Formats: sequence, structure tokens, C-alpha cells
Amino acid sequence: MMRLAALCLALFLPAALAQGYPALHDVSGVSEDDILYIRDEPSTAGSVIGAFEHDQTGIEVIREEDGWGMVNSEEGVGWASLDFLERVAMPDDFPTDCFGTEPFWTVSRKQYSGSPETWLVFEPMDGEAEDFLAKSSDGELGAPRGMALYGKNASEFIVLLMRRESCSDGMSDRQFGISADIVIGNDARLRQVSGCCSLARTGRE
Repeated sequence: MMRLAALCLALFLPAALAQGYPALHDVSGVSEDDILYIRDEPSTAGSVIGAFEHDQTGIEVIREEDGWGMVNSEEGVGWASLDFLERVAMPDDFPTDCFGTEPFWTVSRKQYSGSPETWLVFEPMDGEAEDFLAKSSDGELGAPRGMALYGKNASEFIVLLMRRESCSDGMSDRQFGISADIVIGNDARLRQVSGCCSLARTGRE
């Protein structure tokens, strides 16, 4: 079974360019009685389509252009000035949330109360959640081959493959900076789904 998982890794890890985004940011330098505008283009000439509160945290910036950061706003994307967004450290469990459509599914990393072990929880929309004990990982998001996580339960394994590259959820105009491929299976069968990951838990909301 380990050889099968290794084969899946080789098949689904194409090259990707290393880059500094996506990354989490907090609003910084905005007065308490003010807000940070989100505009429809990376310029002060752009129309305002949304705003962040002066103390908002955990904002995912997808990419940068001329000092502006692409962010998700409602069902689309906009731009906020990086002069007022401070990059923060990645959480230990990043990416926080991965998801896809056709079929709908989510996968997340969890630690249950009282247990030091990390679990990969795969939940299809039309089925029950499946827990896989995280066994190993390889690479990192910024590396050419991306990052892979491997987990296992009593009957199946899961391989989660993530890369820094443009990704759409297929249901809106929102954009994400991490793509995901998942293979679940055993010696008898394999299942494969694809989607996106978000550093912020607001990715699917």
C-alpha cells in the first residue's frame, strides 16, 4: 500500500514556481474610526467594493501587484493597499481549509481534545466524514514540487497534495493561491478529487 501511495505522489506533483503568496495579513496603521477599503483594481482610482475593519486579522492575500494585495471580497476578488496590511506568521496547521466541487468535499487538519495526534478529516457533502491519522509529510508549499501529507485509517490511505498556484472554487469569482489534489484508496480502489485550499477559515463561507 505504501508503494501505491508513493506512485500517487509521483503522478500528481507537477512543478510549480516558488512564491511568497498566498500569505496571512492583519490590518495595521488604520485609525480606530477608519476602515481599509477594498477596491476593484490595484489603484486608488478603483471603485470601492468592500472594506476591512481597522483591527481585522487573518486576511488572506492571494498575490501582490504594485503594492496592492489581491483579497477575496464577497463572491469575487478585490485589492487592498499593502501599506496597511502587515504579514503575519503562518499557522502551524496551514492550509487551514481545503475544499472542492463536483463532487463537493472538504478536508481539514484537526487535533482532538486530549490527543497529541493530528488527523486529516475528509468530508464529502453526500457522505460521512472520514478520519485519517496523519503519518508523514514531504516538501513545502514554496518548493517546486509542493507539499504532500499522508494519512491512514484502518481501511484506506489519503494523500493530500498542495501547490502554490492560482485556483478557483468553480462556484464564484473568488480566487485562491493554493491548489489541492487528493487521492483516497486502498489496494482495491482509488478515488481522486481536486480543489483549492485557503489559509483563512473564511475560504468556504
